[in-house]
Amino acid sequence: AHPSGKRQDVRSLKALTAERAETAVSLSATKTGLDAIVVDVPSGSGSVRVTFDASSLQSRLQLLAESAGDSAEILLGHVRNDELVLVRVASTDGHATIVLGQQAEQRSYGLTLAHAAAGEERMETSEDYRGRRVLAAGRSIPNLGWGIAAQIDRAEALGGLRVLALFHLLLGLGLTLTAAGLAVRLSSRWTDPIRAQTERFSK
Repeated sequence: AHPSGKRQDVRSLKALTAERAETAVSLSATKTGLDAIVVDVPSGSGSVRVTFDASSLQSRLQLLAESAGDSAEILLGHVRNDELVLVRVASTDGHATIVLGQQAEQRSYGLTLAHAAAGEERMETSEDYRGRRVLAAGRSIPNLGWGIAAQIDRAEALGGLRVLALFHLLLGLGLTLTAAGLAVRLSSRWTDPIRAQTERFSK
């Protein structure tokens, strides 16, 4: 993935690393699913936006979902202005991004993704964002403030022990590796280009 962003003044660039704690990481999606990861780094007089192509990540997550079952779906979520924003890894109905409402309210409803975005790890039977009964598992993605959840319709999960066992196996391996790997990769991918620009413009 190649970062892109507009050049800011030298003082702004020097402030980037110091203000990294305030960096906002969000997800961008087209009508068909996850498209990009957007990093906005604020500074005293503006901000720098870095965009990473997420097509490779989308492909891997979609393959994981397809292997788990016909109704399996992997969801990413982040909180924006206290609202939970759901991003479907793949969408066939043109609705890849859905603002679900207040994060606290979604947690009170028991939505697995809302708990994952709040840093909780869960595996449970619950209602999803469509109101369907699903078997779902979720966990947070360290350092990014996102949640990731995988779900499969409860009827399909209970209809075959093989599907259920495979789903649990994929969740245990896939979510752990995705959460750990994504956090490590992104932490360096968004800071390395910014550090390079800071050094270049400060000379």
